[in-house]
Amino acid sequence: MEQGSESNGLNCSRRGFLAAAGVFAAGSLISTFAPAPIKAFAAPGSDVIPQPAIELRCNADGCFKIISFADLHGDADHLAPQVVQRIERLLDREQPDLVVLDGDNTWLMDNEDDLRGCVADIAAPMEDRGIPWAHVYGNHDAEGSAPDKASQHAIYTSHPHCVSQQGPGDIYGMENYVLPILAHDSDEIVFNIWCIDSGEFISGKLRNQLYPDQSMFRGLRNSHYAHVSPSVVNWYYQQSKAIEDELGRKVPGIMFAHIPVQECYALWLNRNSLVPTGSKHDSVSSGELNSGLFAAALERGDVKAMVFGHDHYNDYAADYCGIRLCYSSTVSELGRYTPDIEPVSDWENTLAGARVLRLYQDGSFDTYISYLKNADWTIIGLDVPESIPLGSELTYRAVIGGRGEGLKYNYVWRFGEDWQYWSSTVKETGEMTSEDSFTFTPDRIGVYSLWVDVQDAAGHRATSHTASLQVLRPDAFAWSLQGVSAPESIELGHTLTFSAIVEGTPKDASFNYAWSWEGNWGDDWDSTVKSTGEMTQDTSFTFTPRKLGTYYLWVDVKDAFGESATSEQIAVQVLAKQCPWKLTGVQVSTSGFVGGPVSFSAILEGETEGLRFNYAWSEGGGWSNWGSTKKDTGTTTTETTGSFTPRTAGDYYVWIDVEDDEFSSTSDMILVRVDEVPPVWRLTGVEVASSAVVGETVTFSAVIEGDDSGLMYNYAWSWEGHWGDDWDSTIKSTGSKTSEREGSFVANKTGSYYVWLDVEDANGRTVTSEQAVVSVTDAAAANSYPEHEPGLEPDSDQQTDSVPSVSDNVTTGSPDASDDPVEPASESQSADNPV
Repeated sequence: MEQGSESNGLNCSRRGFLAAAGVFAAGSLISTFAPAPIKAFAAPGSDVIPQPAIELRCNADGCFKIISFADLHGDADHLAPQVVQRIERLLDREQPDLVVLDGDNTWLMDNEDDLRGCVADIAAPMEDRGIPWAHVYGNHDAEGSAPDKASQHAIYTSHPHCVSQQGPGDIYGMENYVLPILAHDSDEIVFNIWCIDSGEFISGKLRNQLYPDQSMFRGLRNSHYAHVSPSVVNWYYQQSKAIEDELGRKVPGIMFAHIPVQECYALWLNRNSLVPTGSKHDSVSSGELNSGLFAAALERGDVKAMVFGHDHYNDYAADYCGIRLCYSSTVSELGRYTPDIEPVSDWENTLAGARVLRLYQDGSFDTYISYLKNADWTIIGLDVPESIPLGSELTYRAVIGGRGEGLKYNYVWRFGEDWQYWSSTVKETGEMTSEDSFTFTPDRIGVYSLWVDVQDAAGHRATSHTASLQVLRPDAFAWSLQGVSAPESIELGHTLTFSAIVEGTPKDASFNYAWSWEGNWGDDWDSTVKSTGEMTQDTSFTFTPRKLGTYYLWVDVKDAFGESATSEQIAVQVLAKQCPWKLTGVQVSTSGFVGGPVSFSAILEGETEGLRFNYAWSEGGGWSNWGSTKKDTGTTTTETTGSFTPRTAGDYYVWIDVEDDEFSSTSDMILVRVDEVPPVWRLTGVEVASSAVVGETVTFSAVIEGDDSGLMYNYAWSWEGHWGDDWDSTIKSTGSKTSEREGSFVANKTGSYYVWLDVEDANGRTVTSEQAVVSVTDAAAANSYPEHEPGLEPDSDQQTDSVPSVSDNVTTGSPDASDDPVEPASESQSADNPV
């Protein structure tokens, strides 16, 4: 068809329909880009995103159409009437939402009056139709003695529908600006239109310095043209970043400039792999210098297409490094150059027309050249009512302007936003029809999209704009979904019932009940359709929440006519079940002495029947000496009191765990102080001879005051304080203490033997004696000296006031290898091995 564009299931396009119907191959289709869905943000209006004079917004079908006219070359005689007619013809055919004049709009201007008259000719087709329009400058607009760009800007913007902006004054040129395109039903910016001043010419001196003989970039002609100033490149780059910072995302963009970037020639050199649409009948006349506009756009990643004029008979386009580089065509026969690719005879045989871009509010776009060719008719619009009731016949037709004899039609309709439910003349019969109207009966409530393809006998093709038809439900079955009925909160484990609040009477209504825990979409959601594969006619739904937290509920409703609605979600709080009892503390009973039981019980409020307890205690809060009901028995108990008997003095912590079949609670730990039992006996020393001879058996015993019945003893000795093989004890030799009142050993070396003992009673109280010293000599020495001659007592510095502790709580084995004796334990300690 003449526009030559189709895309995949978007409101403004028909790729899915045409592919299925096998009709109308795309003459110059540009593929559709589809970035991620765009979030809504505030409307433009800041310094970062200035608001144009006229709001630019997508149509109801989510599409915004731009047509670009390049190289009009209006002069002192104003714009040629045939050029004005071609502009009007394309505007009536395409019905754009914005016109962009892509440079060289005028030339050979030397006074403001001529410029004002020429711009008026250019503006008239858009102003007469109320179409917003914008412009950029080309190399001819301000050359020679033409009015400066500031004066030109005032003339352009004096027209009411001109949305051009002067742009920043601290960079090269003028008309460097960005126009935001808004979504149809919100102030979300869905596209940015970047307008760039690409300059005029480089100086002759610079040109001679760049290439005295030929272009350094092969294939370029007229490379005395300027390049986009680095100040403009930097302005775009920084402005793009500022917009992203303000909106929190990159906005897809289309960039218009007059002089093409050098990458347009690189694209053509790689045409076999890039497969551009359109033709090249003119040189690529980029600037000799590459100032990096394309590289900046590539790095920023927001510009999806760049559109250029300048080279009048080039209209090719293709993706290059992910950016669509596009030439406009021309509707003016002025400024032709000698072609270097294909012969061009007269203007009427060239592929004249203008580039059209269709921008969609999901961030995608497509583009094509709308060729003038020689068709003498155009589609002005569709004759379609705004709405009809369900069951009524619909008749619609294309409104044709010009001579419409011999036309054939393909009538197309689609329900909803995709291509699951659609039909067309070609789909049903395999061919177009000569009937100038079409009738069918819509069978669903909702929005139908309608359009018509038209073709004449010469093969010229065109497609109408998409029209929308609202099919309404019969009044008897009118309804609306108002919300969801559900409690604000429930206790965990209880069932939750919710239903749709519907006003009116939907015919044969079916429901999909859906819920999500905390908005999660793993295993934490379900719905009627997810569980059963279909909706239900039940007017309510019940399930049992399994987690504490927030559950979100919503309902889909659908009636027999296909009308459907989804409710806003509501939140239901699932709370912990109220415990019928409360643990407020611990009550303790204790004698306060070692050997006396510590009893403790829970202080409870509420319903206490059937509770189970775990009584726990720990010496010092650690885990070396602790116990509990569960540790001792493996389970909790129903006994209302627990107890334990401390074996040593110290600080004990007690607490209680309480539980029933649903709830549990733990008390705070309470400190219990346990002191020593008042003693009924006292260890006052060790009875042993102060000297002996080698080979003699040395006996020693405890000196006890008070009741010594039931006492147990550990007798220990060490030669010279050594801890290798030169020591022994009752526990080391036998593994336990003894009730014998004496201990003994054989002194088999000369020197000092240190002796001591541990005494323990039935309550676990252990006391270690001070050590005594036995001096052992050989037999000869014993015969030479009196046994107890004064002054021959063991030397005091051979003695030690400390005795290694020998505790029955330490297993027997090799003592520390140190040769130095270690301080004994205090009276309240007990030692088995020296440590």
